[in-house]
Amino acid sequence: MDFRDLNSLPSLLVLILIAFLSIYLVSCLFGRKKIDIKGKYVLITGCDTGFGRATAIKLDKMGACVLATCLTKEGEKSLKSEASDKLKTFQMDVTNSKQIKDVYEEIKTAISPDGLWGLVNNAGILCLAPIEWSPLEDFKRTADVNIWGMIDVTKTFLPLLKMSKGRVEMQPWGMKVIVLEPGFFATKLSAPEALERDLRKGWNYISKDLKKDYGEGYLKRAIQKVTNYRALSDNSEVVTAIVKGLTSPSPSARYKVGLDSRYMLIPLGSLPAFIADFTFRVLFRPPQARAG
Repeated sequence: MDFRDLNSLPSLLVLILIAFLSIYLVSCLFGRKKIDIKGKYVLITGCDTGFGRATAIKLDKMGACVLATCLTKEGEKSLKSEASDKLKTFQMDVTNSKQIKDVYEEIKTAISPDGLWGLVNNAGILCLAPIEWSPLEDFKRTADVNIWGMIDVTKTFLPLLKMSKGRVEMQPWGMKVIVLEPGFFATKLSAPEALERDLRKGWNYISKDLKKDYGEGYLKRAIQKVTNYRALSDNSEVVTAIVKGLTSPSPSARYKVGLDSRYMLIPLGSLPAFIADFTFRVLFRPPQARAG
């Protein structure tokens, strides 16, 4: 081995770094044209209200062929009243595998051989209460919708996404996965009355002994915190991030949306646990222990 070659290694690394930096700067200054989503098929779950509904309407106006799933017939009817005839709705519960497969077969017949350009896994639920206040069924239901339902929908529709090398996951097939991390936006799930209802439901569920442990003052403080918190009222920022993920030639792997997401919620997860614990103790002062 010629040790003299090692002397040139730092210079070589610097040249490689400069080359990559130059490529990055050129791509930023002269970025590729956005993908025209007009005529492309995009499936969105959970379109009854909130982000899903707003995204479906936005993409429909952009000329995309939106395939929107709703939990209820009322949700379908409401969405259709705001969209063009091109938008198609399907009643589907993401926890019902049979419904998912039925919708898949219907969509497959309608769109082949174009395939799906995008799958927006938007359907989700929120249960807000201390762990002791929630029955096990609440946790199971949340996981069924937010985790297993998302996986079931994704696995089922992957064949259609692979046809167009669309956007959700599976890099070996030329597809891209994009994660959206929104902060606390005003939706039906985060409405103050819904959050208060969850807390009171949990309070009514627990035993008298647990109520003594927590004290009614804890319930009142928790309700005051969640109802006084000002959620972001304009959800267009979330919709814009979804559209970027579907139309950018080089989409980000993650989109943090909202000031609280960028500067509080997500950063807290990267800090030492004791800092996050202290923050939540300040926000939700723990109950005073009962005297033995």
